[in-house]
Amino acid sequence: MIIILFGGFISCKKDIQKLDEDDESFKFTFKYPDTVYVGESHYCEVLYFSDLDTITTSFDDEIYKRYVYMCMKRTKNINYDFETLKNSVLDTLGALNNREIPIGEIEFSEAGIHYLDGYVVDEVIFTAPIEGKYDNNGEPLYRYITEENRITKKVVVIDKE
Repeated sequence: MIIILFGGFISCKKDIQKLDEDDESFKFTFKYPDTVYVGESHYCEVLYFSDLDTITTSFDDEIYKRYVYMCMKRTKNINYDFETLKNSVLDTLGALNNREIPIGEIEFSEAGIHYLDGYVVDEVIFTAPIEGKYDNNGEPLYRYITEENRITKKVVVIDKE
């Protein structure tokens, strides 16, 4: 009986679509094939979850301002640190909502191992009403929370035969 329950648990687990995890506070997945043909275009987007969703999930909230964007490049080598990536020339893409960043059509012109490498910036800005604390103009102080998380997708590009 224990084997049947364990087997049922494992088969249920296979049906769950997991996001690739960087850490517990940020989860993501690239919706793009792992293997593609040279010159073949595919639509790509990033789906993600952030702990900042506990503050607000809306980009239209008047109290909690939320901004999410992604900076990304295509590369054949990812042997560099996060600061080097941030100082690279990158495409910047804005999120549609608190879950989706559309990247668009991507194709590769040569066979080999390629990477979609970048990072997601998730920001929330809101007033922090602290009794007796104001800026030099007498306005309430703002709280600014930023999360930056690196995301990478390995893509194998093959020639059509």
